[in-house]
Amino acid sequence: MAEPYLVHYPSRDGKWTISAFVYMPYNLPRQEISPAIVYVHGGPAAQSMNSFNRFVQYMVNQGYIVIAPNYRGSTGYGKEFQNANLFDMGGGDLLDVLAAADWIKQTGYVIPKN
Repeated sequence: MAEPYLVHYPSRDGKWTISAFVYMPYNLPRQEISPAIVYVHGGPAAQSMNSFNRFVQYMVNQGYIVIAPNYRGSTGYGKEFQNANLFDMGGGDLLDVLAAADWIKQTGYVIPKN
């Protein structure tokens, strides 16, 4: 079972700090050779947590890095954050998910062009 790392990155518009869990395959070399998945939780009012997720564990064991962001609209970060995507579905929350892809590309583990 892969244990996640909790990471933080800025939202693309600079309004928020976004938390995400990153799951890495064991013994992964730091070379730009690995595929990655941005795992988007359901919702809009939900959150990714450090708990068992069979899809995430399966993909990590197949060699994928998985980043599971808690983008704006996620629960557990206060009412202002949870309500930040009201009347803006697919706006700022999508930018937060894209920022997760940007962040994971900068680690040096991921194929940046995919």
